[in-house]
Amino acid sequence: MVSVSSRICPKCGVSGREFISALCSECYVKVYGLTYSIEPLEFTYCGLCGSYRFQGEWVEGSSSIEESIREYALLYLSRKIKPTFAIDEVWIKDVRVSSYEGRNVYGLEVIIAGRSGNVIVEESRIISVKVSRQVCPICSKRILKSGYSAIIQVRPVIGKLNDSIKRDINMFLSSLGGRVSSSIVSIESTRDGLDIMVEDQNIARLIASKIRSKYGGLTSESFKVTGMKGGEKKGILSISTRILNVGVGSILSYRGSTYILVGLTGLKASLLDTSEGSIVEVKLEDLRDYKLITREVKLDGRILRLKFISESKESLVFQDNNSLTVIEHPRDKIRVLAGKMTLGLDYLAYLLRDTLYVIGVSLVEES
Repeated sequence: MVSVSSRICPKCGVSGREFISALCSECYVKVYGLTYSIEPLEFTYCGLCGSYRFQGEWVEGSSSIEESIREYALLYLSRKIKPTFAIDEVWIKDVRVSSYEGRNVYGLEVIIAGRSGNVIVEESRIISVKVSRQVCPICSKRILKSGYSAIIQVRPVIGKLNDSIKRDINMFLSSLGGRVSSSIVSIESTRDGLDIMVEDQNIARLIASKIRSKYGGLTSESFKVTGMKGGEKKGILSISTRILNVGVGSILSYRGSTYILVGLTGLKASLLDTSEGSIVEVKLEDLRDYKLITREVKLDGRILRLKFISESKESLVFQDNNSLTVIEHPRDKIRVLAGKMTLGLDYLAYLLRDTLYVIGVSLVEES
């Protein structure tokens, strides 16, 4: 099993090659191969989610069936192949789906590498894979809408979730991956939002926390007992998750009055009364009683978008972003609700009679 350049291969008569046992490396691979025969593979996968069976368990699949077959073959063959008599070690270097042979049978090109002493050689083999479909347990539960122990009810703070936000939440949930995504039994679109059925209650709490962290808002829990098992109460956990679908600049109405949302701090919202100019603070959970106005509405004052361009001891100077006119307003008639102002930045403002309320800029998509 040593490279001897002066030896002559008894099979092909060539000298100057590396040898494995009594044959040159090329002839050894042709005669004996690097591993013993590889039987055709059987591959079972779920046509709904793409997961596949491996060693009695369901494994999350890749983006395509071809890639999942390749991944499965690498895992399976790496554990099964054994080196022939003169090979010290053997491994799978690569697997490629080479063809589709019909009747759910794929052809695989398997690149095998082996080592004999200091000699490294490769060979290529073609094997077939018989593919069969089977609904995995998780998808079966999703179809039957069973096997869940928690429901996350995703609703907006005000009104209804629009289709855009629903799609965004679905994409966000898919991106969580792993055990989190696999625990989701089903996601149903309702009139007001989304209902997410989850297999595990602790994972449901984790999902609700991630939704709240991404979109803002608040959560609350309730528990409905359905029975006892081993002395413990069993039932369905309901998690109400109300996400923020409003932001600074949103216009709200409540009991005949109209407000502009001017601040969000913790679990409270600050509202500017568009008629009186007073500031009202309410709990986020109480915003559900307000109505979000998405159309043009008649107000006592005017909503402006202004660029802060200069200041003096007596006044602040802005440029109206719509008309490009310059507005100079006395300091004693300005109420800054946006914190510290910075020259050159754009601000949302509300002019009520002779008082200018500098609000800020809305960053939250409304529904």
